Amino acid sequence: MPLAVSNFLRSARFAREGGAMTRADNFIYEDMTTSEILGRAIGFNPAELIRRQERSSEAVRIGRAVQEQRNRLIERLFLAYRSGDMEGANDVFDDIDRFNETVGTRYPDAAIDTPDIDRSFDRREDTIEDMMNGVSINPQVRDVLVQQMGAIYDGLTSL
Repeated sequence: MPLAVSNFLRSARFAREGGAMTRADNFIYEDMTTSEILGRAIGFNPAELIRRQERSSEAVRIGRAVQEQRNRLIERLFLAYRSGDMEGANDVFDDIDRFNETVGTRYPDAAIDTPDIDRSFDRREDTIEDMMNGVSINPQVRDVLVQQMGAIYDGLTSL
């Protein structure tokens, strides 16, 4: 569709819906002015809409980065314990303390505590128990796949 037509249709949708919405019909920016809607018709996004989208994108990026850092620390700790590397585990605990002092101070719910570690270790052990040849298989299809393959994998038996 030509850009001019697309811009016009988008501005018409903004006017009809009362603003810019997500695909899930949540407002990103509502109560747009007439000049903002007309600007959209000729190709200019409202500055407030751009600002809100950038702020949301940044929040998502930060959330993912914090979660990835948390996951890496817990994974390193799990691997150290699993391999019996107590010196390595102590090093990871030092890194977790630094994470909690920096990131955890700013985002308290992201801090890593003993119950978080215990839950993660339990989930990882469960995952390892359910693996087939070192690979996690969706539990919704695993039993049928084992039956269809007519095999026994790493302690998993067909039902």
